[in-house]
Amino acid sequence: MNSRTIATVSQVELFKYQALGNDYLVLDLPGPLDEVVALLPSLCDRHLGLGSDGLLAYDPQSMTVRVFNPDRSEAQKSGNGLRITAAHAVLVHGAGERFELRTADRANPIRVLSRDGAEITTELDIWSRWATPTVWSLGSG
Repeated sequence: MNSRTIATVSQVELFKYQALGNDYLVLDLPGPLDEVVALLPSLCDRHLGLGSDGLLAYDPQSMTVRVFNPDRSEAQKSGNGLRITAAHAVLVHGAGERFELRTADRANPIRVLSRDGAEITTELDIWSRWATPTVWSLGSG
């Protein structure tokens, strides 16, 4: 990394959440996505960086999320990444009780079952429209 890159990243607002053992950084779009993705190996390092399983690039206008791994590759979807993005959409962007998050392959219906402070309990249909939705409670702490 060079000092110019570090200065750019230090001015970017990233959120960090965890769900069921996975933790992700969330970047709201529009934002410097290419620059942040380039730094993911360093940012995600658990000893020298922020420590993370990857980056969720969330666009609140289109309700889309892109999932990036620490090696900079893009994943099609992450169940825990969707849980985190749903909580972020509710906590930071005021998403309603029912909404969809679009990933690379499809729209993923979300239903907020309860909210207790920063803990959001959601029902997600993340794999198949015929599968039984999963219900998880997620706190931002």
